[in-house]
Amino acid sequence: MPDSAPRYTSRAEKKHQNRLAFVNAARDLLEEQDLRSTTMEAIADRAGLHVQTLYKHFDNKAALLMALEEEIFESQRKILEDPGRKASTIEARLQMDLKAIKGHDVDTMIKTFKDPEFAGVHMLVANRYIDLLSTHLAVEMGMDARDPEPRLIASMLHWGSFSVTGSLAAVEGVSNAKLVRQYRKTFKLIAETLDMFVARRKKK
Repeated sequence: MPDSAPRYTSRAEKKHQNRLAFVNAARDLLEEQDLRSTTMEAIADRAGLHVQTLYKHFDNKAALLMALEEEIFESQRKILEDPGRKASTIEARLQMDLKAIKGHDVDTMIKTFKDPEFAGVHMLVANRYIDLLSTHLAVEMGMDARDPEPRLIASMLHWGSFSVTGSLAAVEGVSNAKLVRQYRKTFKLIAETLDMFVARRKKK
């Protein structure tokens, strides 16, 4: 009786490759255009696969965005949990955000951040990011992760990118350089707030 294992492995690998192709295609398109313009058909076309195959993996665009969010979360988790990390949590997160926006068209990125579909998906995973950040911030602040201060700073870090893009939403022709300056200014304010919390705790 022939062994069916190799055929099963091949089919599973093909399925994994197709899923990865769709996620990569979606990421590439979102670097070029806003979310509204990034249709399921366009994603399938960029991946070189049929749109029906895409729907076998993802019921809708929100499910595909969730897969992208999961990929980003895991990437950030690995960086923050690296035992050799020397940068503070705030600096590490800033560098992650700056890397993510590097070379992006600012107007396109702002449109995507303002899109209700993107915001809805991002809201669903927000607590995971905040839990992760507050755990590392608590260690640096000499506090417990359940204390309000680390979690508040974590929330400021996580939603900082939305604050930045929101402040520039009404400005036309924003350059990438200006966006980076705004990011740095925002994260500097967050770092100053952290220092204030730590100093106040020491006085108690």
